[in-house]
Amino acid sequence: CRAEPIDGVKCDGVIRVSPEEMVIIEISKDDSIGKLRDDVSKLSGIRFSNFSKQILTRCFFVTEGDTHSLKEFGESKNVSVLSVSDFMEFFLGSRQYKYIRPQRDFGSSVDPNTGEPDSSEYTEIRYVEEANSQVLKIEDISTAVAAGSKVILQGEFGSGKSRCIREVFSNFTQRYVEKPILAINLRENWGIPSFDLIVRNHLSSLGLSKFADDMVKLVGSGHVTLLLDGFDEIAVQCPQLDKRCLLGDPRTI
Repeated sequence: CRAEPIDGVKCDGVIRVSPEEMVIIEISKDDSIGKLRDDVSKLSGIRFSNFSKQILTRCFFVTEGDTHSLKEFGESKNVSVLSVSDFMEFFLGSRQYKYIRPQRDFGSSVDPNTGEPDSSEYTEIRYVEEANSQVLKIEDISTAVAAGSKVILQGEFGSGKSRCIREVFSNFTQRYVEKPILAINLRENWGIPSFDLIVRNHLSSLGLSKFADDMVKLVGSGHVTLLLDGFDEIAVQCPQLDKRCLLGDPRTI
C-alpha cells in the first residue's frame, strides 16, 4: 500500500491486488463536511474511471471526523466510509477482541475456587523499576508499552504478575483505541515453534480465526502491542538437542 496518483489525482493509499483489481484508501483528519464529501466524490470518480478500464476498485474513506452524516453519502457513491475504530474492526476485529479477551483467563489470574477468570476488585500493589527504584502504576506501564518500550515483570509465584497484565490490558484498550493489542498466555502454546502459529492459536481459541492473517502481518512488522504471560511456562522444540526443553530467556522466543 503506497501513496500514488491515479489519473492525476493523488491518493493516500493504493493497493494493486492484480492488473484487474485495486484498493484505494483515503485518510483525512478534516472534520469539514464539505471537504469530506469532496474526498468521497474524488474516490467515486476514480472508481468510475477504473471501471471503464475493466479494473474493479474498492474504495475506503477513513476519517477521525463524524462519519454518521457521510455513510449514506458514501454508499450512494459506492465508497465505504469508516471511522478509525470501524477500520480496525473491519480488518482486525479489535472491538470483538476487546470484548471477548477479558472473559478468558489471564495466565494464573483465576478464582481458585471456581477456576473462572478472577473477577475480584483489583488491589493496587507496588511495581518497582529495578534501575532506579521508581514506583510505577498500571497507567505508567500501559503508557510505556504503548510507546513501544519493552517491560519485563518479575516476581514470585502468586505475586500478581498475571493480574497486572489483565489490568494493563484494560487500561490500554480504554486509552489507546487506535492501537492493536494482544494478550497471550504462553503456557497455552507449549511446543509451538514460531510466533505466527502462536498468534493463530490465540485468535482461534477466541473464535477470531478470520482475522489471523492480517494480525500475523501486523505482529511481524512490529505494529501490535504484545502482553505475554508465562515465559517460564512455555517449552519449544529444540532441534539442536532433539528434545523439548524449557527456555527461561525471553530473547529465545
